[in-house]
Amino acid sequence: MTAPSGGKRRFVGQDLSDFAALVFRTLGMPEGDAKITADVLVHANLRGVDTHGLDMLPIYADRLRQGVINPCPAMKTVKQGPSMAVLDADRAAGQVASVRATRLAIDKARETGVGWVNVVNSNHQGALAYYSLMAVEHDMVGITVSTTSRVMAPWGSREPIAPNTPMAFALPSAQYDPPVLDMATSVLAFGNVRLAAEQGAEIPEGMALDAEGNETVDPARAHAAIPFGAYKGSGLMFVFSVLAGLLGGGPFTANKSLKVGQGAFAAEVGHFFLAVDVARFTDVGAFKAGVDDVIAQWKESARRPGFDTVYYPGEIEWLRAAERGRDGVPLHDALVRELRSIGADLGVVFPAAAAWEASDDS
Repeated sequence: MTAPSGGKRRFVGQDLSDFAALVFRTLGMPEGDAKITADVLVHANLRGVDTHGLDMLPIYADRLRQGVINPCPAMKTVKQGPSMAVLDADRAAGQVASVRATRLAIDKARETGVGWVNVVNSNHQGALAYYSLMAVEHDMVGITVSTTSRVMAPWGSREPIAPNTPMAFALPSAQYDPPVLDMATSVLAFGNVRLAAEQGAEIPEGMALDAEGNETVDPARAHAAIPFGAYKGSGLMFVFSVLAGLLGGGPFTANKSLKVGQGAFAAEVGHFFLAVDVARFTDVGAFKAGVDDVIAQWKESARRPGFDTVYYPGEIEWLRAAERGRDGVPLHDALVRELRSIGADLGVVFPAAAAWEASDDS
């Protein structure tokens, strides 16, 4: 297989968000919900998490047309206590359900110190950092975890019978951008397989197994994701998927993989959101100063050979967001053509590019 050919065009992030929101509105979503869904996608692109950005829009559009995503859900809280709740999303877009659940968790944390909200009957929610950072805006620790479809093989297995359980942790800080750890329990998010296939590229070694259980770099042969850290990633997947799925009364895994043309079904994705009010535990200023001090120690520590700097969790994404906010969001030509086609079908004009650059896959 060869490296992807062609180029990338750069677009103003707000233009892309406005386009996506109008697409979702045209497909039946209320204006507020359409904007939330679009903003979460473009937020991922700005942070360099392109697998969870506008690359997902064709899938979401297809699922809205088929009725997999309910454009006008009647979400309701089915169980509730002082510091917890369970929200039935009624097949809402995962972004819409997640923002509502995060706000509820923040409200409960403000009252009791800790707020935990499980969501059932939801859909793919995009990159999880968006929701954990919502809690940080209120001087709270934010934790988000989600189930996925069966994309990963438990350690020692070759069958994709498990989710790869993405999770995000965000912490308040003062002088530095908030630390954010946004990761899946697979070596890489399995969306990288889809992205590599679309761009004609290979996937990194050690990321996926073929149907016989051998490692492969060919996205067409990728059958199951590999857990990071061997049995450790596999164990984290097990525990956190129980908390995100079974604890709320939903399934351990979602029903289907994220592919276009699957037919209407209930995805049944489960999430949980945890907000922790720092002020209930310690002085907020002291906590933030402590986080800053840890970051400074990391940044000032002696480097290993071959390392120019020591990054703290989320720093690379913050740097990427600053660069893309300034210079525009790069999209591959193939995705641009697909988005333009979707827009043309719906009577929504795709924005003009702000710049063009040769593809370097960075």
